[in-house]
Amino acid sequence: MREENNTRLEDKDIAVEKGKFLKWLDNYWYHYKWPTIAVAFFVVVIAVCLIQSITTEKKDILITYAGPTSLTGDEKLAIETALTDSLPEGFGDNGREGKAGFIPYIIYSKEEIQAAQKDQIFIDTVFNSSEYSTLNSQYKTGSCSVYLLEEWLYRELLKEDGTTERLKPLAEIFGETPKGAIDAYAVRLGDTELYKNSPALHVLPEDTVLCLHEDLVGQKDYEKLVEAFKLIAKLDRSENKEEN
Repeated sequence: MREENNTRLEDKDIAVEKGKFLKWLDNYWYHYKWPTIAVAFFVVVIAVCLIQSITTEKKDILITYAGPTSLTGDEKLAIETALTDSLPEGFGDNGREGKAGFIPYIIYSKEEIQAAQKDQIFIDTVFNSSEYSTLNSQYKTGSCSVYLLEEWLYRELLKEDGTTERLKPLAEIFGETPKGAIDAYAVRLGDTELYKNSPALHVLPEDTVLCLHEDLVGQKDYEKLVEAFKLIAKLDRSENKEEN
């Protein structure tokens, strides 16, 4: 009988303890609900950013594409891999293998938008303007090194006399302006050895313009970027290409 009474008392004590805890939890949630949610939110955000920073590979050179060609995730990855494979040996810090980052901006010209509208193809003009603004900000900051541009976007970088202070002259990169270059600053992507030997790049138009951003004051390792650009922009001199 005593054992039965003891069991009931123990159960009663447990019930009381549970009741106190739930009452405390309810009181805490009532007074500190929003601060707790805010703290939890920031903890999750910081944790996600930390995980991404740890797992994301460092990019030693950034290459931007801007034009109307929409790319799938697999196509972006394949292009990034092809560009990485073209980098000089030991291009990364402390002699490690380098890694190229590829950033695409889908941007349509006014003429392309008008043509699409005539064919009843929807173009998000707000998004288009946003992409264009971001690209222009990148031009100004020099946060990207190598550009793959649709021709009209490239021409916007040039002054009326055909010069620009934003791009590195090819003569300063190769010692002279290569035969077959578009002008003093750029070559056609389709004319390069890289394009010929990398099927992954064939999703981009052959007439995409390839150029290098000029050195900015205090920019680190710019000479390494120039050496990488030499390989990326090397023109195809094969016999078949010369005949064409």
